[in-house]
Amino acid sequence: PRDVASRAAKERCDAGFGVNETGEAVFLDFASAIERYGREQANIKGLDENDAKLVNTLGKDVVKAKYGNLFQMYEKITDDNPYETPMKIYPAVHYTMGGLWVDYNLMTNVSGLYA
Repeated sequence: PRDVASRAAKERCDAGFGVNETGEAVFLDFASAIERYGREQANIKGLDENDAKLVNTLGKDVVKAKYGNLFQMYEKITDDNPYETPMKIYPAVHYTMGGLWVDYNLMTNVSGLYA
């Protein structure tokens, strides 16, 4: 689950084991996922799961179908190919669920109620 992975990444950075110039990142490596998905696809298609090049190609196809847009954005921002090089990540807020509408002064639409 993402919450477990995010917590672990933050704990490693807080403990001084982060990477990057700031120490506020960890590596996210898809190599084992690419291999696992590739072997799975080779078995499903009746192909040779010991053919490393084939397994790599099949695995990358699966990862691209699942995360292609994310990988594309990452490569555009960092100029690193996440299919070949582990991504540098750090937990961050992605979206909010609920809450109150506030204006720039943190006032809600209820007179006198600030949030």
